[in-house]
Amino acid sequence: MTDVCIDASIAAKWILAEPDTAVALALRARLVREAARFVAPLHFSVEVTSAVYGRVRDGIVTLDSAQGAVSRLRAIPVRLTAPPQLGPRAIAIADGFRWKYAYDAFYLALAELLDCDLWTADARLHRDASARFPRLRLLSEFR
Repeated sequence: MTDVCIDASIAAKWILAEPDTAVALALRARLVREAARFVAPLHFSVEVTSAVYGRVRDGIVTLDSAQGAVSRLRAIPVRLTAPPQLGPRAIAIADGFRWKYAYDAFYLALAELLDCDLWTADARLHRDASARFPRLRLLSEFR
């Protein structure tokens, strides 16, 4: 079984109907067919929930829809993990990019430590980090 790291931007598209949801679901189906095991850092569920709530705040979805989406998150088989080197490596990555927060760096660090692909729908993250992290994959490039 191959590990594949997914970030909150991908998971949000799996549980909400929004642009690129069909592409995100096709990616998920392909990874499941390939017997991939989804992995993410410990803050994954919190970050996905925050992203979903942001859509409520922006008037994109109703509170009821958001609560349903967050309930569906539990059905996604994601192994949450924190290897001992994760925090220090995430800080080093965030500092290297001069990021204000280390949230995205945790995904990059985890993918690096597990030597696996990281899928994101976050074009800014991909633009900033793909040159240094060649296993960072952007949803819009999925075929």
